[in-house]
Amino acid sequence: MARTKKKLAEALEASTVLAGVSKSDMPPAKEVVLTEQQEWELEDAADKIRALGRRTTEQAFALGEQLARAQAILPPKRFGAWVKKRCGYTTKWAKNYTSVYHKLTRHKETLEIAAAPSTLMFALAASHDDGRVDDVVAMIARGEPVTAAKAKDMLQVEKLPAMAIDPLNMPGRAGFRKVAEQRVKSQMTTFYALLDNVLGHVESAVARIKEGKRVIKSELAAAIQYDCRHVHDLFALTMAPYYVAKEPYINWKPTTIDATTGWGQFQAILHRLGSQEQWPGREEFSTWLIEEVYPKLRFAIESEAPADAEAVSEESVEAQADVTVKSEIALLNEVDAPTQPSENVVPLTSRRRNVALVTAE
Repeated sequence: MARTKKKLAEALEASTVLAGVSKSDMPPAKEVVLTEQQEWELEDAADKIRALGRRTTEQAFALGEQLARAQAILPPKRFGAWVKKRCGYTTKWAKNYTSVYHKLTRHKETLEIAAAPSTLMFALAASHDDGRVDDVVAMIARGEPVTAAKAKDMLQVEKLPAMAIDPLNMPGRAGFRKVAEQRVKSQMTTFYALLDNVLGHVESAVARIKEGKRVIKSELAAAIQYDCRHVHDLFALTMAPYYVAKEPYINWKPTTIDATTGWGQFQAILHRLGSQEQWPGREEFSTWLIEEVYPKLRFAIESEAPADAEAVSEESVEAQADVTVKSEIALLNEVDAPTQPSENVVPLTSRRRNVALVTAE
């Protein structure tokens, strides 16, 4: 095989000589040109990776986070070469830790308390079944002994029956629910992959500002504004309430969440980040990035509520849901309903007026 490759290379070189083209005249391979900020981010990530060990669960997540920063900047082939040269590790090793960071961050606290070994986390991160991963993590939280081998056995995908029904061909409420679940699951994966990339760039910019270094607004915008638009769209499709107009010929459309809530503020900051023209000027930019953008993006990642957040009981949630349903029915039944979207309107009812709402158990 090696001899064949050598002969092919010699033949190619001979053909270029016969054509009057020397190696120096041949166009160089196209390379990705990195900005000054991207070069700084890669160097910073490499320094932090070399400084980290692999002894604790917390360090495993930290390694994955730094590797994900570099992975978001470099093409796949260059990322593998960068990991080997700058960090001294293999590409497979890097992929294991980035998978832990991307897929298990929501279970980070539980895994750190249990001091889960890296081999166990690799097994969890390799699974595509979030439900089974949740079950294994629940066992770990209860203090049950779970090894990497046991986790792999529990996470094995069962073979579906030959006549299994595609959810898209499944009728009734069960089919609707199954398709909706699959869609939300897929959207969440994309949502957090994009958001992780945005947050990584924002964290790097905040770090530079705190070190007294300059952040070029146009470069940051080029790196995140389109991803912010996509995250905003996915958020609207998955979580935002719908505006139901009184006129039956007007299409329903997603609207905004209450701006006084954490998710409402997250939605608003995504909308603003999606257009550089809406960003503040140079004097206010650094403060805005540190005090508004960064904490509101972190809200969507962190699993713990802020210290000043009000506790919400199941009873209050059910009461609010009842108010939401009644508000929507009133909007549809009221002849002189306002044309502005109601804060509590969600698309759960028929357009027909004076029809009772029927909900599934």
